[in-house]
Amino acid sequence: MERQPKDYWENWSDKDMEALANKETVTSRELLEQINMFREQEGKSKLENYDLKKIIRKELKKDFNAGKISCIKETDSRGREQDLYILTFSQGKRVLLRESPTVRQAVIEYIEKLENAIIKLQEQRRNEARLLGKITRKLETDSIKGLMIYGKIEPCNQWKYYKHYTNLIYSVMGYNPKNKPRREEMTQSELIILDKLESVVNMEINNNIALRIPFIMIYQNVKDKVDEVYRGMRKLFILEQKNNNNLMLQ
Repeated sequence: MERQPKDYWENWSDKDMEALANKETVTSRELLEQINMFREQEGKSKLENYDLKKIIRKELKKDFNAGKISCIKETDSRGREQDLYILTFSQGKRVLLRESPTVRQAVIEYIEKLENAIIKLQEQRRNEARLLGKITRKLETDSIKGLMIYGKIEPCNQWKYYKHYTNLIYSVMGYNPKNKPRREEMTQSELIILDKLESVVNMEINNNIALRIPFIMIYQNVKDKVDEVYRGMRKLFILEQKNNNNLMLQ
């Protein structure tokens, strides 16, 4: 069996890549597959699932006792229920101490390539989200500008409203407006949420103006809509995270 090419996950589907971007763990099954692939190349016998799990329990005894390792049930090809351990990348490397130097190094390379691919993909997604955010932010400030005209706000006082509408989003997201993060410091998920909420502010301001809602009522209307959308997005992100974790276990 050939070693996996350096870029073997670059041909994965969008669904698989989305799951990879959120991957933070390696399972005992993944480790077993990689160990046996490189054992085969060395002409050595396969490591059995039972033996690997025994090694994991012994090598990571302190982590088990501290509740730092998750265990779920899965059904194997024979219909038997088996324990599946979910390890951090660091824990996965520690399990390899009993393997030969060749196998150990090969599997560590696999884990490190996986880590690097995740970092690269996450950074790519963050850059895409930042670029999209710049466009959305421009639309939002344009709508606030239109709101200033609609409310006949004096130019010397308009900065207050730009500040209020900007701080509104960060407050809803749980940030202190006086110490909010810069976009380049935010995660991909945070950038996606920020972009969506700025779009909501843009649309809600324009809708309220179109409906001739009194200027003094518009801020509260926008806030209520931002709150509603944010709650929905939080639930969606939690659900997607669970689905991505399940996908990577399949």
